Amino acid sequence: SQKLSKFLKRSGIKYAHLNRYIKDEQLLVKNLSLEQYDEGFNWLRRNYQNIDQDGVVYLARIQTSYEPKVFELMRQTKKVMVWPVGLVNNSLYTRPVCIDQRVVSWFCPWKCEDDLYPIHESAFAINLKLLVENGNQMIGNHRKHGDFFVTYFLKSFVSMEELEA
Repeated sequence: SQKLSKFLKRSGIKYAHLNRYIKDEQLLVKNLSLEQYDEGFNWLRRNYQNIDQDGVVYLARIQTSYEPKVFELMRQTKKVMVWPVGLVNNSLYTRPVCIDQRVVSWFCPWKCEDDLYPIHESAFAINLKLLVENGNQMIGNHRKHGDFFVTYFLKSFVSMEELEA
């Protein structure tokens, strides 16, 4: 959209604005954004195979409000960084529970299995090198896990104990 293009230009950050045409009938498909994410991951893998500098991948969404401090913090991502997110699944928030800056569990207002955490797709950042080096890891591969597709995607890179808070 023109609004997004203007926002990106004003932001001062280096970016690539990718988009893909979606047929009207495809708009009804649940988690269609997974294909959009994978399209972006593939673009990064093609264009940053031999990267010598650090980079961080973050999945921004138009329905999400952002705290600018998060962008400063996510620049420090070594593998996968996570943070709280508000107003998800009719709840006030979900968040990692941390001890000594290590994620030990996940607070969610509904029942979750011990090794699953209901992380929202706008509540994590992944190191670009880690994403590129694991070229066959796609978020769309985890669609079958329903609301936990992000959890399973991240588990293909790191354990919960390796998550950075």
